[in-house]
Amino acid sequence: YRMRAEFRIWHKGGEMFYAMFERGQKASGASLIRCDQFPAASESINALMPKLIEAASNHPELKNRWYAVEFLSTLSGEMLVTMIYHKKLNDAWQQAAQELAHNLGIHIIGRSRGQKIVLSQDFVTEALEVNGKTFRYRQIEGSFTQPNAQVCKKMLTWACDAAQNLGKDMLELYCGNGNFTLPLSQHFNQVLATEVSKTSVNAAQWNIEANQTTNLKIARLSAEEFTEAYTQNREFRRLQE
Repeated sequence: YRMRAEFRIWHKGGEMFYAMFERGQKASGASLIRCDQFPAASESINALMPKLIEAASNHPELKNRWYAVEFLSTLSGEMLVTMIYHKKLNDAWQQAAQELAHNLGIHIIGRSRGQKIVLSQDFVTEALEVNGKTFRYRQIEGSFTQPNAQVCKKMLTWACDAAQNLGKDMLELYCGNGNFTLPLSQHFNQVLATEVSKTSVNAAQWNIEANQTTNLKIARLSAEEFTEAYTQNREFRRLQE
């Protein structure tokens, strides 16, 4: 059910495999849990796990000092994989990763200290159906999204049912990428949503346009800053539009 998962890459002898560690324990061989599969994750993540580890194991540039991996999937099967290394990523790694991405039909990001290499894109696009209408969401690597897409659809449906006939206007603080904001905006006249993360604000702006929502504005403000603006104790250039 989890649309995202992350693992350490453990090197032992000539073998390499996914690993997690006992809760509350240091990351060491004593607390290591080998994870060839991860039943809590989506089917697409579980299907990709053995293919990715096998392909990387057979290529020195991909295998050498590979430290961790993050998977981000969607209900449609779109996949973004972040490969994290303890080495500087060079042109040889990038060429090998491009070939890997093409062969597996996935998007890949390479990370190491001070480096982020995006081979194609750093996001996936999720589609969630709420009361017969489909909403599209850009979900960016490293930003928060609901980990369980099926439960998320049920939460959105419940929230929209609860908002029926309320009318008036709506304020949402810390809206993220607009996960709840977009479906709820159908039930209000005007909507103002706030968020502090630039990444989430940018994703929300794309989501607003992609879903052709015209009664929703987003501002990069904390709850405290919104209160200052609402009570007219402080002016913000971010609110001039």
